[in-house]
Amino acid sequence: MLLILVLILFLIIDQRLVFTSFAKLTLGLVLFIWLSNLARSLFFADFITRDYIEVIRYIPLLLLLISGIHFGFDQLKRIFFIYVSIDLLVSMAQFLSLGFGNLFTAVYGSPFHVDASLGISLRALGLSSGPGQHGAIMAFFYVFFLYDFHFGRSKRLITILGLIFSLLAILLSQSQTSFIGIIATTLFMIGYTLINGQRTEKKNSIVALTLLLIGGMAFLYVFLDELRYLYTLVELGLERNSFQRRLAKSDVVWEMALTFPSLLLIGYGKDFFGTLSTAMDNEYLYVFFIYGFVVGIVFLLIALFFLVKVFFLNRELPRHFLLVGFIIVLGLILAYPASFFTEPRIIILLASLFLLEENAFIVDKD
Repeated sequence: MLLILVLILFLIIDQRLVFTSFAKLTLGLVLFIWLSNLARSLFFADFITRDYIEVIRYIPLLLLLISGIHFGFDQLKRIFFIYVSIDLLVSMAQFLSLGFGNLFTAVYGSPFHVDASLGISLRALGLSSGPGQHGAIMAFFYVFFLYDFHFGRSKRLITILGLIFSLLAILLSQSQTSFIGIIATTLFMIGYTLINGQRTEKKNSIVALTLLLIGGMAFLYVFLDELRYLYTLVELGLERNSFQRRLAKSDVVWEMALTFPSLLLIGYGKDFFGTLSTAMDNEYLYVFFIYGFVVGIVFLLIALFFLVKVFFLNRELPRHFLLVGFIIVLGLILAYPASFFTEPRIIILLASLFLLEENAFIVDKD
């Protein structure tokens, strides 16, 4: 809410609105959600309150996009590095049961997550309310710094430290979803760079892969006993209870939705599913059933179109669109068992990438 008030004040003072294509898409999403709520009220008069409030998570994104604010890449990198450094410090304090970590835990974490995550599984919350959310946000920063390691040219020490700090924070969160996500995205980024990158970028890929393998394996070896929750990913794989619960939850959502199939296109809203809507553990389920299949299909088509354009039809696009592409790849992986694109802080982080000022362009060498 504070960010919304600050951005509204900025717009009043600046007296300028910039409606880019991304801003128009966001505005269209907000309007569609509201119109869907209005249509659903014809079916369920009591199920609309939370659905109208739902659009608040997208208001900062809309205000940022129409404000005309822009960031320099190095400026944004310093801000991200400060956040990651503080988060890792808090995560280490929580993981090692140091006293001052409890101050941050009490502010960001609910009593349930503190007991279940720190007390039982020893999963660091960092500056987030839960270990899964913590892992997703740190995965965003990991991809950001990994991209900069491959393609950046300045402030290399900050880049390397940011990459290491974000990786350590993910390991301390013991988020299995984020761990799988960063492995897959790392391999994709390295493979893409080895095929399409320049000589220096290809060398950076090999160096990054070597350092990450050595550093990650060393950390896992030293803290193997403390990272038992993460290690169950190797021991049990898809047989883990958490994964099986997600499959069962998908069946429940489908069964509830099919009681009113006429709402599949425009969505059911959050109140229809009750408390289940806050813990679907699957962003595809959330988008397709809360917002409707129209929004879900449009979302996937836009994401796939963007990825094809950036990675295969990359003529005269801003260089940092590669970064956005890699993060979308990460998000599409994490969205299956977690939240990414609808997480309010990640929404703002993604918006900041579209507001970057950069003169370098991707040029198709063919």
